[in-house]
Amino acid sequence: MMTAVYRWFENWVYPFREPASLRPPTSVGGFLWHYVGQAKFAFFAMLVIGGIAPLVEAGLFYFVGGRGGKKNPPTPPPPGGGILV
Repeated sequence: MMTAVYRWFENWVYPFREPASLRPPTSVGGFLWHYVGQAKFAFFAMLVIGGIAPLVEAGLFYFVGGRGGKKNPPTPPPPGGGILV
């Protein structure tokens, strides 16, 4: 079963395909698109997942942390740090 999954991912990009021009473009955008061109779907999937993951993590901190300002903040520890028993 995992072989089919691996084959699916391996078939996204054919690394030995000859490019139309061996010299990459001189502009930054053209240079990036030249090398991203083979794996457009994988690149955009990486951008989407890479953007959603930090939003989920920040949301977890927001909801677990009490949604910003707390009405009853915790009392500070006593001087000396208290007793840990």
